[in-house]
Amino acid sequence: MTVFLIGILLAALALLAIVFFVLAPPKPRVSIDRRLEPGTTHVSLLTRATERTVSAIESSTRGRRRLFDEEELDLAGIRMEPSQFLLVTFSSSAALAALGILVGFGSLLSVLFAVLFAALAPTGAKILLAVRMARRRGKFAVQLDDTLQLISGSLRAGYGLVQA
Repeated sequence: MTVFLIGILLAALALLAIVFFVLAPPKPRVSIDRRLEPGTTHVSLLTRATERTVSAIESSTRGRRRLFDEEELDLAGIRMEPSQFLLVTFSSSAALAALGILVGFGSLLSVLFAVLFAALAPTGAKILLAVRMARRRGKFAVQLDDTLQLISGSLRAGYGLVQA
């Protein structure tokens, strides 16, 4: 029962944080551009924390086999570094684990649900990469076929390779 109450309390706090900090932030009296020195850009606290986390992930996985390779992300058309994608995957895994605890209603099944839901994020990310790679390969195959037909027709007509 206490796990259920803690889950409800954390969910309520998260909703309050969303309302106060995201949906209705207080208006600054002076714009951020006027408060900064000329030539500097504003970097938020969240951006700095994310960059530190990404650099920590990069330093800890350097020289090891990663869960998501840069080539795999590139083939899927995702323009992120592997450490950034890993951070997004872990964040979604933590959110899904919290959802699993809430679904379990504070019983012993909540731990099982949390583990199962948390495992969905990396699995879903791998499936997402595989689906996006397959789609891109299919689109490339269609375009390649049409392009080769166009080039071969132009070469048969007597045009050079540069003009085809």
